Amino acid sequence: MAKLSKNLSEVSGKLAGYQRRPFKASTSSADQQMQPLSNHGGVLSSACNNEEELGIVNEVLTQETIAEAVEERNLYLRKLQAEEKKTKSLEENVQALKEDLKALEKETFNFQIEVNSCNGKLHNMTELCQRKDKALLQTAAQIDYERREKVLKVKDVLRSYKQKAKTMEEQHQKAELSYKAE
Repeated sequence: MAKLSKNLSEVSGKLAGYQRRPFKASTSSADQQMQPLSNHGGVLSSACNNEEELGIVNEVLTQETIAEAVEERNLYLRKLQAEEKKTKSLEENVQALKEDLKALEKETFNFQIEVNSCNGKLHNMTELCQRKDKALLQTAAQIDYERREKVLKVKDVLRSYKQKAKTMEEQHQKAELSYKAE
């Protein structure tokens, strides 16, 4: 875009330098009017025989040069306007992207807060579950201990009853033998 602006300035400068000059028959004027001719090849100056023809040719060339310069200036203006539109469009896109970025950053911040909150809840729940698991394991161990104790007591009681039954049977057999012996 800077290049277009520079080119536009150069063309505008050229246009300002080419203004319609009235024809003068003096030699110095012819020299001045031949200056633009030398810029366009100098071949025409040798073909023209008198100063009047030179003035007409110079005027035609000046008008053509002005028309070309105006056309070139208009071309650069169109290019400049197109570049300015592109630049404006890009600036609007950049602004929209900046706004989207801010919205995403805000959303990311909110999600981060939510993630931190969920992580805190997860930590608390994990801790609570670990405590409950530990309590359940202790309860299960206590129940298992009590069950084993009861089994041992039952075995002791059963052994005791078996011993009593055996003792009673022995006494019964002795009593029976003593009744038979009598």
